[in-house]
Amino acid sequence: MSRNPFSLYDFLGYVFPGAFALLLIFCQFHSKLMLFLIRIFPNLDYLKNIEMEHVHWIGVTAFLLVLSYIIGHIFSFLSSAIIEKFAVWMYGFPSYFLLNEVGNFKYWQINDESNDESNDESNDESKDGEKEKRGYKYWIAFFWRVIIGLFLLPISICSFLFGWVLNLKDLVAKPVNGTLKEAIISKIAILMKKLRISDGSNANSKVDIYGIIHHYEFNNCEAHVKKIDNYVALSGFLRTLTFIVNSYFLYFFIISISSPFDWGIALYIVALTLLDYILFLGFMKFFRRTALENFMCLITDNSL
Repeated sequence: MSRNPFSLYDFLGYVFPGAFALLLIFCQFHSKLMLFLIRIFPNLDYLKNIEMEHVHWIGVTAFLLVLSYIIGHIFSFLSSAIIEKFAVWMYGFPSYFLLNEVGNFKYWQINDESNDESNDESNDESKDGEKEKRGYKYWIAFFWRVIIGLFLLPISICSFLFGWVLNLKDLVAKPVNGTLKEAIISKIAILMKKLRISDGSNANSKVDIYGIIHHYEFNNCEAHVKKIDNYVALSGFLRTLTFIVNSYFLYFFIISISSPFDWGIALYIVALTLLDYILFLGFMKFFRRTALENFMCLITDNSL
């Protein structure tokens, strides 16, 4: 299928978040940033006295667009490595939480990521087995979950308060049920058999079968491609904004710790916390919708 060289995802996923990050950096550090650049590049000293009417706006705009695109790529990668990883640790892949109830404290279930959660044999393991499971790899994985959980403090706190304490997990990872669930499981089994992929019939499998389904239906369900593209673009856009706002939150949080208490900063931190969590919920909404749309394509696929 032919694709435009510059798509909606490029704009929403890279250019806009990159420009937003540049705006935040400029608003917060413009004077310090200018002094820093002049100190490194003395030839830029003339910028302090330049008149606005002498600025070549076309060249400046083109430069800022390219810079926004590059910075957007950087933040998109970081958000994919951190925000999306956090979501998978917290709720599982979309192909998992759409077909299963997410248990409490799933974030800390480190050793069963590639196993069937319905398998209860782990309850009968010997003490030697437990010691073997908790080797250095376990503690490395545990360490990274602690670090990412602290880095994403606004999301971690709100996920605990609103998701687990108030039992609002369905806002993020609501499973399907009834006939729809049975139809999805049946079609997954048929697709995995067709592609000769083992364990595809296991609906509880934590293997990312969603990725397989997405690529298969993207090539076989052309009528839904534009809709899926939009969901992917929106989820990437919201994921990157979540990371940027989270980083901005950490900046003000560190300021609040290192300075006397200020109600203005405290309220600003609360507002950033809520904004960050709302953006995360938006990302999870389209993360889920993308998977559900692929599942619906799978159900209606006459080739299976």
